[in-house]
Amino acid sequence: MLASSRRRSGRGFTLVELLVVIAIIGTLVALLLPAVQQAREAARRMSCSNNLHNLAIALQNYHDSLGSFPSGWINGQDPTQPGVYQESWGWGALMLPYLDQENLHEALQVSQVTLAKRLNDLSQNINTATGGSNNYALVQAPLKLFWCPSDTGYVGNHLIPIERQFNSNGSQVQVSLSNYIGVEGHLDSTGPPAPGAQNPNPTLNTGIMWGDSFCRAADVKDGMSNTFAIGERESFKGRSGAWVGVNVPQSTSVTGPSLVVGHSQPKLNIRENPNASPPYMWNTDRTSSQDGFTSLHPNGAQFAMCDGRVVWINNQIEHNWYSYLGPGSFGQAGDERSLANGVYQRLMSRYYRLPILSDF
Repeated sequence: MLASSRRRSGRGFTLVELLVVIAIIGTLVALLLPAVQQAREAARRMSCSNNLHNLAIALQNYHDSLGSFPSGWINGQDPTQPGVYQESWGWGALMLPYLDQENLHEALQVSQVTLAKRLNDLSQNINTATGGSNNYALVQAPLKLFWCPSDTGYVGNHLIPIERQFNSNGSQVQVSLSNYIGVEGHLDSTGPPAPGAQNPNPTLNTGIMWGDSFCRAADVKDGMSNTFAIGERESFKGRSGAWVGVNVPQSTSVTGPSLVVGHSQPKLNIRENPNASPPYMWNTDRTSSQDGFTSLHPNGAQFAMCDGRVVWINNQIEHNWYSYLGPGSFGQAGDERSLANGVYQRLMSRYYRLPILSDF
C-alpha cells in the first residue's frame, strides 16, 4: 500500500498540463512585453528631453557670453568667387565650447577658417592645427548630446543619411548626425538675397536661428517660455541633420539649410503621402519632413523653449500655415496674416504678440 502511494506521488506532468503551463507563460509574456516596451520608450524619451534641455541651457550661456543666440548657420563666401557661398558652420559647431567640447571646437578651427576650408584640409588628410593626419574623424565625432535614443534610421556610427552627405573637394563625406534642429520660424530661408531681389532681406525670419541671424533675448517679444528654440528630427523619414553645418547654404537641395534649421510650414511628423497630388516627398518637397520636425516617439515630438523648458507637442496640435506675401507688417499685432496662423506657427515665432490660446 505504501509503495503504491509513492508511485502515484511521483507522477510527472501530462501533455495537456504542459501545454496549459506554456499557454499561461505565453499570455503573461504577451501582457508584459508592451509594458516593457513602453518603459523603454519612456526612458529614451527622458534621455532625449535631457539632451534638449542641455542644448537649450547652452544656448542661454552662448547668449550671455556673446550677446545673442548663435546664427543658424554662417554664410561662408568663396573668397575667389564673390556671391558664391560654400559649406558653412552651423549653430551646433558654434556652440561646442558651451557643450564641454572646447578641444573639438579648437581642432575644427571653427572661429578661424570656413567649414569649406576645413573640409578641404581634411580631404587631403591634413590637420592644419597639428600637422598630423586624421581624415574626417573630426566632422564625424560621435556627440551623443545630439542623438535621440529613439532614432533608429541613422547610418553606421550615427552618420547622416547618404543623401545628405557633403561634397568636399570631390570627396563625399557623411558627417556626424544631429537629431536636434534649430527653429528658424515661419519662412524657408535659403540664403542671402539675390542681386535685384524685390524683397531686400528674404533671410530675415520669425524664429531665433537662420542664416547669419543675430537674435537676442530682447527680440523674443512673445516670451522665452512661449517660443520654440530647438526641435527634433529623426533619420528614418526626416533624414535628421548635422551639428557641424550646411552644404551650399543658398540651395534648396537636401544639403542646404535644412541640415541645421527647420520651419513651421511642414506639419509635425509629416510622412510621405502617396494619395496626395503631388505626394509629399522628403527629398523634393520643401514642405515635407526634411524641412520640418519629426520624431520616432509615438504621437508627437519634443521641443526646447527659449527659457530651457522642454515640452511635449502632440501631432494633433493646431496647424495653419499662412503664406508670406512679401514685405510689410508680417508677424506684427493687427496683421490678419498673423491671426490666421495656428498654434504651431505661433510657437515658432518670437514676435507675434498674440496669445497662445492653448496649453499645447
